[in-house]
Amino acid sequence: MKLASTSQMPSSATSRVAFVESLRGRLLRPGRHWVFVSVAMYALACVLPAMPPIFSDDPIPGWVCLTSMMYGYPPWWANPTYFVAVIASLMNRSRIAVIFAVAAALLAMSLELIGFYDHGMLNTMKDLLPGCLMWIASLQLLACFELWRQWLDWQQRQECLERQSDESVEISPVQSSARQ
Repeated sequence: MKLASTSQMPSSATSRVAFVESLRGRLLRPGRHWVFVSVAMYALACVLPAMPPIFSDDPIPGWVCLTSMMYGYPPWWANPTYFVAVIASLMNRSRIAVIFAVAAALLAMSLELIGFYDHGMLNTMKDLLPGCLMWIASLQLLACFELWRQWLDWQQRQECLERQSDESVEISPVQSSARQ
């Protein structure tokens, strides 16, 4: 791996600080890549074993859990809620996305509280398998990203309001009439 040459590095201290700040801003400010990471984790969860075996010796893969559409089962409703959040996030509708992403994460986390009952109404949910854990993590990642993005937007609005109030204080009507 070739290191960057010294000509590519900033020369003065102020330009180094500006370089570090811009790099920090790019790394810390979330972008849409987190949405795609969450979707990739969701897709991986569909391939991995998600539920313990019920009718056979093989664990149930995530895609079977997704397509079985257990409508009366609250954790399953995290799936359509998640897709609404992903679409809203990609359309830059952050308020809608944060509401649906948090709702999806909460619905998914209710899986451990409710459990999964088999045909004999015995709770067979002793351990969550990797697919289920990946599914919950993908929903939580999207919820965290949307909450973070909402917080950054709020912080940016506050900074704009502070700048506007500072500008209005600098040139107040009393000061402008005193100058004349």
